[in-house]
Amino acid sequence: MLNPPATDSEIDLLEKTIGFDIPDDLRALYKITNGQQSPYLVEPKSGLYAVNLMGQYDLLSITEAIKTYQFQQKIQTDYGDAMTDEITVVQGHFVDAVSWKKAGYLLRGQTRIT
Repeated sequence: MLNPPATDSEIDLLEKTIGFDIPDDLRALYKITNGQQSPYLVEPKSGLYAVNLMGQYDLLSITEAIKTYQFQQKIQTDYGDAMTDEITVVQGHFVDAVSWKKAGYLLRGQTRIT
């Protein structure tokens, strides 16, 4: 169960919040759907079912992505560089095995917003 497409202003707000441009393919995906409904919030008795769009990973809406980013920023402020934990991902999956990267950490092809 996918959400309606994100607007350009929503995508721009995400980029402004995180401090860099998101990759073109992620922007294109958000133009198709602004995330997905959590399979844990759908009532099966209604006859509606939801599954994760990307296997075991959720595609966060822009609002949820911003909330998560701001929460992680607070943890970084509170705990500093001690927060370097890793997460478990399936070998070969596209998700990094770290739970957090500072905003200054740029991936190939991304442009920092000033």
